[in-house]
Order: sequence, then structure tokens, then C-alpha cells
Amino acid sequence: MVLHEFPDLHWLKKNIENDFEAVPLPVKNTNKKGWPSVVLNVENRAAVRDNIKGPISIFCNLKGQSRVVLENKAVLIPEGTFLISNQDQLYNLETFKNTETFNIHFGADISTQALGAMDLSMQQILDGRFSKTPLFHNHLIQQDGQFQALCKQLLHVAKNTLQKEEILFALALYMAQQYRKQTNTIHNLSPTKKSTKEEVYKRLSFATDFIYSNFHLDINLATLAQQSAMSKFHFLRLFKAVHHYSPHQFITSLRIKKAENLLKTSNKSIDHIAQEVGLNNGSSLSRLFYQKTGAYPSTLRK
Repeated sequence: MVLHEFPDLHWLKKNIENDFEAVPLPVKNTNKKGWPSVVLNVENRAAVRDNIKGPISIFCNLKGQSRVVLENKAVLIPEGTFLISNQDQLYNLETFKNTETFNIHFGADISTQALGAMDLSMQQILDGRFSKTPLFHNHLIQQDGQFQALCKQLLHVAKNTLQKEEILFALALYMAQQYRKQTNTIHNLSPTKKSTKEEVYKRLSFATDFIYSNFHLDINLATLAQQSAMSKFHFLRLFKAVHHYSPHQFITSLRIKKAENLLKTSNKSIDHIAQEVGLNNGSSLSRLFYQKTGAYPSTLRK
């Protein structure tokens, strides 16, 4: 179901404690235990949702930004990114007046059947077996075309139960693919024990989260290294090992993608867009855009 208002917080916490057993939901009734699958598409509503024990969830925004706190870490979620939380992980959510949220809470059945079966053999699936659902790293992930298309479909087929479930399962599969990418990236770090690799990846995620929220600013290497609690040398080496880009290249790619989106979806001037993505003027954007894409920004204007 898609809700356009946040459920009453007291009501929500009470029914989380009761595992949503036969509870009447705001839109329809369910006799299943556990979280139902819910999409929260709430616009222009400043709200604070604190200390919620959630299901596996995706936090993102169609417009504006929100803030999520997980494991005592606050993450600002700008447009074009998303964050995954884990089953029974406590979260705080803060939304702002000019934001349109699009948060997806996966029901217990989808979490178990889709994510809990992703590494099983066909025979194990036929036998009805399920493994533990994966533990996702709580860091920002850049949206791609596949993710955006699935969200768009989900928003427009809310009343079609069968199709809605198909899209939710497709999103769960997408999340499983993201998990495998993260796992492979961590595994391929320089030979060392697994716990050290996990810690390196976690620290680097602090820096990438900072970049996603601040790529329009003048960021220096010392600031990024500080975010990861590493020396500049070790940060730079490990960042390249994980992302296959230098921090400067990573920031440049984000600026190009943001500028491309604004050129296609807004009437803002090229000078204004340049300043919004952290460049001095339209000439700087035009040179960078041509250097990276082989085309000038004006070619994206209808």
C-alpha cells in the first residue's frame, strides 16, 4: 500500500511491539503477523519519527532531502541516493517541509522469501528453505536507472496488488544485487582478515556519504580522510581500491550527473546549474561537460 501521511507514531510503535498481529491498517486489513509492505510517499511534511524498530527499508526522496539516524550515525539523504536499513534496526527519521519522501518498508514475507532465498539452490528453494536475510551496510547508494524505474512503477500501480508485489520483489532482488556488489568489493580488498576489510569499507562509507551530501562544495582531501579516520595517504589508496576512482573523479562524476538531471528537468540557466553543482560559472560547466561527455550542456535542452 502507498500512504500519503505518516501513521500516528504511538499507534505505530504499539503495533510494532505486537508484531502487527491482525491489526487494522489505515488502508486495508491484514491477518498476517509482521510488518506489512508499505510505501510512504509524503510531501511537504516536516516530521520527526524517532526510535522506530523497522523492517528492511529503503529511505529516499523524490524531492528534497531527509535525515536518517542508524546506529547513532546521522545520514543526510539527498535526491538521487538511497539508504537501506536492516530488519529490527532502530531508526530516527527527520523530514523537511519541502521534501517529498519515498520510503519503502518491506513486509516480513518479502524480506524472508526474496532476500532470505537469494543464495539458495533451486532444490533448497523447492524444499521451502530460507537463510538469514543479509545485513546491509548503512551508507548512501547512488540511484541508477533501474532503481528509479522500479520506484516509478511502484508509485503508479499502488492499487494493483499483484503487480505491486511483483515490483516489490524486483526491488528486493535489486537490493540483493547491491549486497553482492558490496560483499565482492569488501572481499577483493588487500589480503587481510575479514573484520579488517569490513572496518575499512565502513570507514570509507563515512567519506562517500559526506561526498554525496556536499559534492557541490569545495572538499579537500584532509576533510575526507578525517571523515574516515585515516591518514590522507591510506584514505586515497583505499578509496581508489574500493571505487576505482579517485575522490576528485568521484566528485566530478556526481557533478556531471546532477547537472545533466537539472538540464533535462528544469528551466534553470546554465550559470545557475553550474553554481548549484559547485562550479564557478556556465563556462566551467560547459568545458567539464564536453570533456567528460563529448557534448555541451545546451544540447540537453529541448
